[in-house]
Amino acid sequence: MGIGAYLVAASGAPVATLVVMVLVKSGLDVRAHLHEHARAENRTQQSEDGTEELSA
Repeated sequence: MGIGAYLVAASGAPVATLVVMVLVKSGLDVRAHLHEHARAENRTQQSEDGTEELSA
């Protein structure tokens, strides 16, 4: 059983806990998505400027 299942069982309000978990997960996903796009934009600008560096 995962951490989320324990939180739902312990809270006594499974719907409210599920809503909170979905909101937190969605927020983390949006943040990661924006970060990924910012990195891609930086790579695009570097390649256009001829300042592209190899990175791991």
